[in-house]
Amino acid sequence: MKVRRSMLLVPAGDANKIEKARQSSADMLMLDLQDSVPFDEGAKTQARATLRAALTQPFPRSREINVRLNALHSPWLMEDMVMALETDVDSVTF
Repeated sequence: MKVRRSMLLVPAGDANKIEKARQSSADMLMLDLQDSVPFDEGAKTQARATLRAALTQPFPRSREINVRLNALHSPWLMEDMVMALETDVDSVTF
């Protein structure tokens, strides 16, 4: 069983906030592609690209990296899943 002391929810489309989160002491970082990103194709695509770029830089291994994907029936889910698989995140949330 994993015990987490803290989780930090971070907007996936904001590179500055992702970088600040990288330096935090939270046990889990949830990088949110769903509610923190406006519901339009351009914003979702840009947020996914921002997150992909951020995930190419290593995070401390003591942190669990979780990506909150768009909803199951959204048009963005499949692209989110591909990005999560290609970047080898620790877990995903719908």
